[in-house]
Amino acid sequence: MKRILLLLTLFLLCNQCVFCANINPERRNARLNLEQSNLEHQDTCIRVIENFRYDHKFGNYMKARCQLFMADRQQLLDTVFTITSTSSRKNDIENSDIPKSAFAINLNKKEINAYKSIVEEYCKYNSYKFAQKNPQACSPQKIKSLFQTIP
Repeated sequence: MKRILLLLTLFLLCNQCVFCANINPERRNARLNLEQSNLEHQDTCIRVIENFRYDHKFGNYMKARCQLFMADRQQLLDTVFTITSTSSRKNDIENSDIPKSAFAINLNKKEINAYKSIVEEYCKYNSYKFAQKNPQACSPQKIKSLFQTIP
């Protein structure tokens, strides 16, 4: 009995490994690009929050905005790219990662651009707050470095 159970377990593991190995290279690249874009968004949020840590109100606003965006993005992707088990189009199910990734990457880019616009406007009217604690917080070089992309 133990051998049969072991053989069944081994069979299921082998079957799962074959399934994982058969992932389309385009799908794999789409998933990797999406992960990279999500990391870039998260790192940008962290850099902005850290840079403006002396203004707790603005830092907390940016932290909340980033968290809300991440939750909203996931809910939006799940809503827009719904896959049901009754779908008759197997090809659509298999290739849904590609348009989903492209859509999410575009969302991330737009949100990062919105952050940049917010930070530039904030600095225009609030740079005096950082004159003593961190005079470089609103410098053009610092703002540019906050929104650089990850190599």
